[in-house]
Amino acid sequence: MTWSPCCRIVQPVNGPALRLRGLAGLVSPSWPASNIGAGADYSVDFSPLLCGGEYVTQCSFGTTGNATQAWTSTFGNVVTAWLTWTTSGLITVPVAVETSLGNVFQVDVTICLSAEAALIAPTPPVAPGQSSLAQFKALYEQYRDSLPTTDPGDGVSDWNNSGIVTKSIASNGS
Repeated sequence: MTWSPCCRIVQPVNGPALRLRGLAGLVSPSWPASNIGAGADYSVDFSPLLCGGEYVTQCSFGTTGNATQAWTSTFGNVVTAWLTWTTSGLITVPVAVETSLGNVFQVDVTICLSAEAALIAPTPPVAPGQSSLAQFKALYEQYRDSLPTTDPGDGVSDWNNSGIVTKSIASNGS
C-alpha cells in the first residue's frame, strides 16, 4: 500500500482580500498548532504554483533549530516531512522545491507551538517508499547480532553461527 500524507497539508495561495485590492501577495499558510516534543507529518501542496505537466523533483524543509526531521517525501506535488518540534513559539518553516522544469519555489509556513510538552512521545513511522524487505532485513540483523556466538546446548535457544541463526542442539548427557 502506498503511504499518503494526512490532514496537515497547506497550499500557497493568494488571499481573496489581496486579490480584491489588486495586490499579488501570498498569504502565509499555517499548520495546526502543536506542542513542543510533539511530532507528525507536515505537508505543503505546491500544485497551485506549477504549470501543466510540471512536477516536484526534490524538496527541502528549513527546520534548523526548531525541529528534528526524521524524513522527507514527495507524493505527487505534495511534499512532506516528519517533524518533531524542539522549540516553542510562533515558528516559520521555509519549504522549498525544485521542479521538473528547473523552477524553484519556496513557501514559508507558520506554526504556533506551545511550551507545554507533548504527553505522548512520537515515534516516526518508516519513511514512505522504504521497502518492507529492508525493514525485515534490519530487524533480522539486529536479532542475529544479539545472539550468543557459541551453541548454548539447551536444544531450545538460537545462536549466531558465523552470521547464520541456528537452533541449538540439545546435549544428550552421555
